[in-house]
Amino acid sequence: MIVISIGYNNKQLGNNIMILQKTKLLIKIYSVLIFFLCMLVADSRLTLKAYAANIVNTRHQKYSYSEMVTDINELCNKYPDYVHANIIGVTADNRNLYEVVLGNPEAPKCIMIQATAHAREYMCSQLVMRQMEYYLDNYDDEYKDETYHDIFDTVCVHVIPMTNPDGVTIAQKGIKGIKNSSLRKKLKKMQGINNPSNWKANARGVDLNNQFNYKFRRNRSLKKYACYAGYGGPYPVSEKESKALLYVVNTYNPKAVVNYHAMGNVIFHNYKGNKATRKKVARLTSKMKKVTGYSYLGTSPGPGFANYLVRKKNIPSATVEIGMYTTPVPISQFKTVWKQNKNLMAAVAQMYE
Repeated sequence: MIVISIGYNNKQLGNNIMILQKTKLLIKIYSVLIFFLCMLVADSRLTLKAYAANIVNTRHQKYSYSEMVTDINELCNKYPDYVHANIIGVTADNRNLYEVVLGNPEAPKCIMIQATAHAREYMCSQLVMRQMEYYLDNYDDEYKDETYHDIFDTVCVHVIPMTNPDGVTIAQKGIKGIKNSSLRKKLKKMQGINNPSNWKANARGVDLNNQFNYKFRRNRSLKKYACYAGYGGPYPVSEKESKALLYVVNTYNPKAVVNYHAMGNVIFHNYKGNKATRKKVARLTSKMKKVTGYSYLGTSPGPGFANYLVRKKNIPSATVEIGMYTTPVPISQFKTVWKQNKNLMAAVAQMYE
């Protein structure tokens, strides 16, 4: 019988087996690492794609009028069946005032959202523009067992995303942002123009939220002259911007009006009015509080837009104050503001189906 010797003793064989086992283990470890690396790369690509797909930029501080106009046009071009824009006025410095209609313009009911009556509160414009883009991007997704499509087909939304574009331009760029030389000359004499980031008024030094014909002359805290904040104007609804707001109200008779301001994370809601309107306001603000998590706060007895709507037009209205601590609200707060307000527009529209 012939015996063939392999040439390995038991010790050598054991060592080779151990090496083989370690090699297999290393291969498994590397495979897992490569898998997770691929997942991270894919996720980062999806994230970058999502950011790239966003029309409305929510990652920088000064969301400008010109940027908003571009975004409105892009949204209308991308979703022509579901969003439309109208020009409802022109400011003293020749900027168009836009109304954006989200949903079915022939819907039997509508609500109204207006933002940034006060210049330094321009994050409100950024927020409502992003809200509209989010709904349009996810039009067939559900909110409270109903698609956004179905909600806005029954109750459309008239959005005035930047009520005070001249003032916003002053707050972001200073007096140099105003094109009209006569306006610039007058602005140079106004209190507060040397600190433009704090500007609330329009380019004529009128506080647009104090423009309405409810207790117009009774609030003694209001300024008696044109300046950065507080001056209600020479007479009620003297400004083109306030005329545009009332045009939308009088033309469409909205079921409710939400006013976006900054700051405080609160809801101004106690506007009194008749019993029926008080009940409607309470229902509206209860929904707003539930969605945002914001606290209730009373309101001043002055000539604010919401006060006017409740007391003179019997339209339920309330004011949402976004952000905390300071205005302009820092862009670092937008992520939180977004979580709190993402579905507020849809939730209010859904109330009136």
